[in-house]
Amino acid sequence: MERRSSTRFTLNLPVRYSLVESGCVIARGLGRTLDLGSGGVLIQSEDVPIPSGKVEVSIAWPVPLDGGIQLQLFVTGSVLRQDGNTTAVSLDRYEFRTKSRVSWQAEAPAPRNTRRVRVVRDESELSKTSSG
Repeated sequence: MERRSSTRFTLNLPVRYSLVESGCVIARGLGRTLDLGSGGVLIQSEDVPIPSGKVEVSIAWPVPLDGGIQLQLFVTGSVLRQDGNTTAVSLDRYEFRTKSRVSWQAEAPAPRNTRRVRVVRDESELSKTSSG
């Protein structure tokens, strides 16, 4: 029986993740998304399973903004379940950020030059944004 209440989309995208405990990053790693939906993301890590706990995930988004500006989807959530190197992470909070030109290779530092981008889902949100 399917446990998911939302549609999942098969996406194979580069991922950086950080395990966070008491506001401090205690582990980092790399991987790829297997699928993504409004309730969470399924990640295959490169080396070892992602430990249980709170996780921050940066996903290299495949579609740039106008002008070719690269984006990353920044997600915070919790580990829901694991199977080998595959980990399901809840999507508790998310935002799109502009991505610095840092390589997504193993030893590259986490991107620091980011700007927050407000994603407007419909015109009613747009009118709220422009009036307030």
